[in-house]
Amino acid sequence: MLTSGLQIITSRLLDARKTFIVGGALILSLSRDIFPTFYASAPEALQPFVGSDLTIGVLAAVALNALFRIGVGSRQSATFSPDTVTPAAVRAFLEQQGARWGARRDVMERAIFGAAQAVESIVEHCHVQGPITVEASFDEFNLDIRIAYRGEPFEVAERRPTDVEIRESADGMRRLAGYLLQRNADRVRASRKGDLAVLEFHFQH
Repeated sequence: MLTSGLQIITSRLLDARKTFIVGGALILSLSRDIFPTFYASAPEALQPFVGSDLTIGVLAAVALNALFRIGVGSRQSATFSPDTVTPAAVRAFLEQQGARWGARRDVMERAIFGAAQAVESIVEHCHVQGPITVEASFDEFNLDIRIAYRGEPFEVAERRPTDVEIRESADGMRRLAGYLLQRNADRVRASRKGDLAVLEFHFQH
């Protein structure tokens, strides 16, 4: 069980809060073997909760996780200037949120790659006017990335544009980027809401 727990831990991004939760729960669970007399002298009503290392660790992890989730929003956004935005800035924002949520590393890497490439393509090929907003939302089962900007929308297509279309069409590079991006996520949707072009990525977590 310890090995399985460590495998789960190493597959997640962890910030200081999550690290403290894991470390605190592990220390408390091991403390029963170090101080058996202390736990044996606990009131009879508490014995079901301190009767084994596993019970102590699980209860500590649940309590600490509930405590440290206070103030952690499930939806966060960042605004970038098209003149200064870089893939590294998008990565830093999403990595920070992924660590706060304890999201899986493999899913976050796919999301970071797709969002960074999308923002780069938007700046280069969509004639952006004004800031670019990147919004991420997470609920343990789903990770969604939403990119909104003023400019020409992406065309997300199942078919790769031909070499001739890429070279000779005004939107050829944008169509190629849309095709490549939709292969990276579980679902991609491009739309327009008012004067904003919106590109949405969905990842199953």
